[in-house]
Amino acid sequence: MNAGQNNVPPILKPPVWNRQIKICSKCVLSLFVSLVLIALYGAGCFDSNRTKINEWLKFHQLAQLPQSATNVMYHQWNGIFTGETYIRFQMPSNDLAMFITNSLGGLSQGKSDIFTPKHQHLPFPKNNSEWDMHNDYFGVSRMFPDWFNPSITNRGRGYILDRGPNSEVYINEETSTVYLRSIKG
Repeated sequence: MNAGQNNVPPILKPPVWNRQIKICSKCVLSLFVSLVLIALYGAGCFDSNRTKINEWLKFHQLAQLPQSATNVMYHQWNGIFTGETYIRFQMPSNDLAMFITNSLGGLSQGKSDIFTPKHQHLPFPKNNSEWDMHNDYFGVSRMFPDWFNPSITNRGRGYILDRGPNSEVYINEETSTVYLRSIKG
């Protein structure tokens, strides 16, 4: 060895596992956005209301939502061991008659009721003096969406379905409006 040289070992390359990985911020952002979209898709956030309603109708052995249906509304909330689904739609009266006819598999199996001006489907009255034993009453849940009002004061029908937990169908024949509700838990 020469007198001026230090006895320093040659510089070794660090092992591969010890190298810093450089990730660009665009890659991190893309990965984050992809994970969020996958989570939203898995949660059903990209399903349309019509798709969700048709799944509900199919499960309860009812006819599919007609193309002529308007004012289509869908709301669902879920908790641990509980939840509710609310659906409303309107259609021309001839399509309503077809919907009822094609839904007989599901509607004929449960309890049914016919509503008239003398036998109405109404929210529970606020005081007992308004109570009429000829009417059918329902409780208005604080979870009801603003658009969900299954009151029937003239011609209509109500069905308690056998399939699914606490599932109901109310058809207001005067306005050609269908109200569907399920309660889980």
